[in-house]
Amino acid sequence: MIERSCYLRLRTLSILSVTAVFLIAAPITQAKGGKLAKWDSHPGLRDVQTCREAGVCTNYQRVLYRSRDRSDEKLGTLIRQGCSVRHALQGLLSLECPIGLRVPDAREERALRAIDLDTATYISAPSVWSGEYGTTGKGIRVAVLDTGIEAGHPELAGKIFASQNFTNDSDEDVLGHGTHVAGIIAGEGVASVEGTTAHGVAPDVVLYSAKVCGDTGWCLEGDILAGMEWAVASRVQVANMSFGGGAFGDNCDGDTLANKVNWMTTQGVSVVAAAGNNNDGVGTPACASKAIAVGAIDSTGTRAPWSSFGPALDLMAPGISVLSSFSCIAAGTCPAAAYGRMSGTSMSSPHVAGVVALLLQKYPILNSSQIFEILSQSAVDLGPELQDQYYGFGKVDALAALRKAAELYPEIDCQDLDEDGFTSCGGDCNDSNPFVNPDSEEICNGADDNCNGQSDEQCRFEFCGDHICSGAESEKSCPSDCSRKEEKQGKDSNEDKDNSGKKSVVCGDAVCDSKERLSCPRDCGYDFIRSDREDKRLQEVNRESGRGKGNSGKESNAKDRSAKGKNGKGGGKGGGKGKG
Repeated sequence: MIERSCYLRLRTLSILSVTAVFLIAAPITQAKGGKLAKWDSHPGLRDVQTCREAGVCTNYQRVLYRSRDRSDEKLGTLIRQGCSVRHALQGLLSLECPIGLRVPDAREERALRAIDLDTATYISAPSVWSGEYGTTGKGIRVAVLDTGIEAGHPELAGKIFASQNFTNDSDEDVLGHGTHVAGIIAGEGVASVEGTTAHGVAPDVVLYSAKVCGDTGWCLEGDILAGMEWAVASRVQVANMSFGGGAFGDNCDGDTLANKVNWMTTQGVSVVAAAGNNNDGVGTPACASKAIAVGAIDSTGTRAPWSSFGPALDLMAPGISVLSSFSCIAAGTCPAAAYGRMSGTSMSSPHVAGVVALLLQKYPILNSSQIFEILSQSAVDLGPELQDQYYGFGKVDALAALRKAAELYPEIDCQDLDEDGFTSCGGDCNDSNPFVNPDSEEICNGADDNCNGQSDEQCRFEFCGDHICSGAESEKSCPSDCSRKEEKQGKDSNEDKDNSGKKSVVCGDAVCDSKERLSCPRDCGYDFIRSDREDKRLQEVNRESGRGKGNSGKESNAKDRSAKGKNGKGGGKGGGKGKG
C-alpha cells in the first residue's frame, strides 16, 4: 500500500493518460498510395497514424517489407545503406532505416497506443473461485502484450513464466500500463488499498509478458507482430491486447494486425482486445472478426462516453477508475509496491481475458469460437435487445458464463477428482493423484509426474555397483556399492544377518544381504534399468563369483561344471571332472 499523496498522484496520472490517448488516437488522414492500399484497405477505415506521424520515429524510420518482394541482394543493399532488421516475421521483415532513405516495396510501420469499484466482483469472478465451479484460471497460459510487467510486484510475484522485450526500450515497465493490466487479470489481492483489494479475475493463471509497447506508450506495428508470433510459439491459450489505433466502421480483416489476430485464433489462442477510447469506430486489432472487442462501462453499467463503439464491438466490462497493481518505477515508490486507478478500455479487456481463463480451466478443450459463443450468450444485456453497436452483447459475467458453458456443452464432462486444479480433460494424466498434473515437478520415480508424456526426462542416472539407480528423488536412492554403509543399530536378530552370520549393513535406505554384495539391489524405488555396460560388468562379477564359490556361479558353463562334479570325484573350485 502506498501513501495517500502518492496514490492521488497515480489517480491523476491515469486521468491524464486517458486524455492523452483520446487526443493522440484521434483520426488523422494519411495519404495512401501504391501497395499500401492493397495491404490494409477496408471500407470505412480511418487510418492509423504512422510511426513518423505519431512523432515516435524522429531519428529513424520503421518500415514493413514483404519477404516475397525482397532478394538477398536488395536486402544487402539496404543494410549497407544503414538499415537493420528489427524482426523477421512470417512473410514480413520489420526494418529500421535512416531518415530519408527510400525503401522500395515497403510501407511505413504504424504506431498504436496503449489505451488506458471492485471490478472483479462486479463481473461475478469471486463467485466461481470456489464451490460448484472452483476455477481460478489455474495453469492457463495468458499472454499480456503491453508495456511489460513488473515481475516483483507482490500481486504478481511468481506468476510470470516467460517474458520478452520486442522494443528498443528497457525491459522494465516504465509506464505502468502493462503491470496494471496484468493485475486485473491475475492480481493476488494481497494488499488492502482504500478498504479493498486489487485482486484479479483469474489469480492462478500463468503469465507471459510480451513488451510490445515502448516506455512512452507507443506500440510499433513490427514489435506487435513479433509479440503475436512469440505468444503462439509459447503455446499460450489467451492473449490480451490493451492497445489500439484507428477507427473502423466494421470488422477489419484486411488490416495487417487484424489478419494476424485471426491467424492466432487458428493456432488455439483466444484473443481479447480493447475496443479503443475514440468513441465512434473500433480500433485495430480489436476490429478483427475473430477477436473479442471490449468496451468500457462504469459501476452502474453505463457506457463510458469515450468508449469506442460500432458493429465490431462484442462485450463490455468495467473500465472506469479500476484499481490494480502499478509499476513502482512509474509511481516513483520503488522498492515499495504501487497501486493505482486507471480508466480506459485497456482496463476492460483484461477483465474479459480473465473470464476466458476461468472458462478454460473448467473446459480446457473449448476453442475460441465456442468461447465467444458462451460469452456472448451469457452476457448481461445493457442496451437494446441482443447485440447493438454501443454495448455489444452486454456486460461479461463469469458465473453466467460457466453456467452457459454447462448448458451448451453438457458432453464436456471435465472432472477434477483429486482436486489439484487440473481437470481430466485439461492435461491431468492421473486425476486420482493430486501430485501428478501439468504443474508438478518431474521427480525420478518412473512416472510421468508433469503429464508431458515423458518419464524422468530430467533425471540423472548413476551407476551403482551392478545396477543403475535414479538419483534425483533422494540422496539415499543410489547406494553406490554401500559406500554409505553403517551398522544397523538396535537390531541383532537372525533376520538381520546373512547366511555367513555377518551382520547386515544399511546401504542408503535399504539393507544389504552382506558386505560382500556390490549394491543394495532394491534401493531405487522401482525396477532397475541395466545398460549393456552394466550387463557386461555383471557377467564378469558372476564369473569371478563362480571361480571363488564353486557352483554358486550363475554362468551356464559354471552350472555345467557343477553338474559334472556331482557325478565325479568332487567339486573343486570349478567342479572337477568325473567319470561317466
